[in-house]
Amino acid sequence: MPFVVIGVILVLLKVVEVGPTANLSWLWVLAPFGVAFIWWEVVAPMLGWDKRQAAKRMQKDHEE
Repeated sequence: MPFVVIGVILVLLKVVEVGPTANLSWLWVLAPFGVAFIWWEVVAPMLGWDKRQAAKRMQKDHEE
C-alpha cells in the first residue's frame, strides 16, 4: 500500500509540475505502481501473507 500512495503523490506532483518531479521521466513516476504490483503478485504469496489473511478472515467469520 505505501508504494501506491507514493505513486499517487508522484503522479499528482508530475501533473502539476511541482518541484523535481516536473523533470522526472514518466517511467520513474510510475515505477512505484510496478513495484506494488510485483509485491502483491510475487512477494506476498511467496511469504504466505495472502493465505494468512484469508485464514484470519475465515476464523473471524466463524466466531461471529
